[in-house]
Amino acid sequence: MISPDKSVISAHPNIDPKLRSGESTAGSFEVLGVPIVATTLDRALHQASSWLAAGTPTRMVTFTNVHMLTEAHRNPDLLNHLRRMDMNCPDGMPLVWLGQSKGWAMGRVCGPEFMLDFCSSSASNPYRHFFYGGKPGVAELVIKNLKKVNPGFQVAGFYTPPLQRVDCGRGYSNGSANQ
Repeated sequence: MISPDKSVISAHPNIDPKLRSGESTAGSFEVLGVPIVATTLDRALHQASSWLAAGTPTRMVTFTNVHMLTEAHRNPDLLNHLRRMDMNCPDGMPLVWLGQSKGWAMGRVCGPEFMLDFCSSSASNPYRHFFYGGKPGVAELVIKNLKKVNPGFQVAGFYTPPLQRVDCGRGYSNGSANQ
């Protein structure tokens, strides 16, 4: 669908069409070539839980902000990755305001809030979580704290690969991380 200002707004193919807020279904709009899902924290949590309950294959979700969009605009590889995500949630008020200006009923979906709420809600289900990335020791600390507040929380594992120095404009190098 094309909005009156000629920007592309479409139903997102990976989002449950039953998720409605007012007249809006969960759809998406593009910003610098990246589809941003018009959703809220509650609807994003529901969508992720629905995928798990349905036994769908692995899904990829980002919590996208203006900085990520700027980097994707400069880096075609990042842009391609973001375009292939199942949900690019609006993690920043500028994206929320843009979506609302296009008529979408949506709100900010903050990555850390999503993680806490999702892990809490899944503690009573047979879901297991795998943590990837971060500095050494961070995943273990996050897991310890999540288990403290959610006794039924299950962890499949974690992996913190070595950090790599970013070579601006050329991708990643094999060097050590800047401290």
